[in-house]
Amino acid sequence: MSKDKSKEVKEELTFTFDENGKEYKVNDLSDENKLLYNKVVLCNNQRRDLLNQIGNLNFEVEKLELLSQHYSNLLKDAVEGGEDKVEVVQ
Repeated sequence: MSKDKSKEVKEELTFTFDENGKEYKVNDLSDENKLLYNKVVLCNNQRRDLLNQIGNLNFEVEKLELLSQHYSNLLKDAVEGGEDKVEVVQ
């Protein structure tokens, strides 16, 4: 009986400076340039993460603005429109 060995296909990591620009292989870089490449990747990942966080925070602010307006309307109705009207202090 023979065992089937699955062959692991590793794609070579490449990058470009422009969308349709020349592709460079990371493995062909010097150790110093590999370090620079890793720093670029890290910066891009952190930038993407921050943009996602900003989007999430903007959504949270929007929800709080809506809730604040809702509670303000409830308070206004209670103070100005109900039978138990609150006395205005002058």
